[in-house]
Amino acid sequence: MTYTSKELCAQASITHRQMDSWYRNGWLAPYGRSERDSSGTPLDWSISTVAKAVLMGRLVRVGFRPAKAHELAQGLLDNPKAAVNTIQTLLLEDRIQLLIGV
Repeated sequence: MTYTSKELCAQASITHRQMDSWYRNGWLAPYGRSERDSSGTPLDWSISTVAKAVLMGRLVRVGFRPAKAHELAQGLLDNPKAAVNTIQTLLLEDRIQLLIGV
């Protein structure tokens, strides 16, 4: 089963512009495509790519930059335990910086 771009955006709670940017940066790969297509070409997305977009969207909403969100989301999909530890450490560091006013 594949998802349309509209469905991916809805599932991840991201805008089409965010999805397009993440695609152009190589952070999201469309299903069945080996290279980036021209703008305006409909894209289909696998469930694993939708899952990555959902994770990235959540991480971006809590303050991570898209590149870091991609790194963490990919890590979470590849090695869940290590990625969760990294995310927890980063969130703790951010809380500490907020508390001490850095």
